[in-house]
Amino acid sequence: MKDSLAHIIAVQVLDERIAVLTRRLASLPMELSEREARNSTLELEADGLEAQRMQSQSRANSLETDVLDLQARIEKLETQSRTLRDAGAVSVAQHEVEEWRNRMGQAEENALKELDIAEDMVGKIKEARDLTTSDAEELEQFRTTVARDQLDLDEDIKGLRERREQRLPSINRSLYEMYERLAPSRKGKPVAPLRGQSCGGCGMVIPPNDQVKVKAASTVATCRGCQRILVEQEMWKAVREATET
Repeated sequence: MKDSLAHIIAVQVLDERIAVLTRRLASLPMELSEREARNSTLELEADGLEAQRMQSQSRANSLETDVLDLQARIEKLETQSRTLRDAGAVSVAQHEVEEWRNRMGQAEENALKELDIAEDMVGKIKEARDLTTSDAEELEQFRTTVARDQLDLDEDIKGLRERREQRLPSINRSLYEMYERLAPSRKGKPVAPLRGQSCGGCGMVIPPNDQVKVKAASTVATCRGCQRILVEQEMWKAVREATET
């Protein structure tokens, strides 16, 4: 039984490592998706800045058209007012011209503001595009890394599973069945060392008779609290170190 216990410790070590690598393998697509989403966000931000620039430029162009239209109206009204002989009509025309001049001045001022905004956006757009390009390059490198890591992890997991399979013929059948039954509820750790007088899994004190069984390793001893398979501390340490190496 001692050999079986040693092999079951090794199987647990291998299962722990397989679980770690499997989680890592499963996380890679999510990490890649997050990086792709980040790059898409950067692209959208750059496109948004470009849209703002175009809107400001469009508003400036529209205001400039309004200025030209007002200027034409003013010139026309001024020409007409010079032919008027009625003082009241002249005054009305002059008042209207003044209003249009004010509107034209305001339109010119707003057009300049929009042009300033559009010009300021050019620098921001360039920074955003440069950041997007840099991030896209890093994303491509990350894709390559992910693909390589996936292959490496697949190979590592395959190798660990092969090592695990090689151990199984040397394990007592009932012991292995107990291990498999306990593994899910014990988070993949159905084997625990006897630490002093307590179970290394749950901390419960082990009765003296059971402690003797654990140290003798001639039969399977379990914790009465968590039902984990108990093994002697030195065997636990030696087998784990050898297996991890």
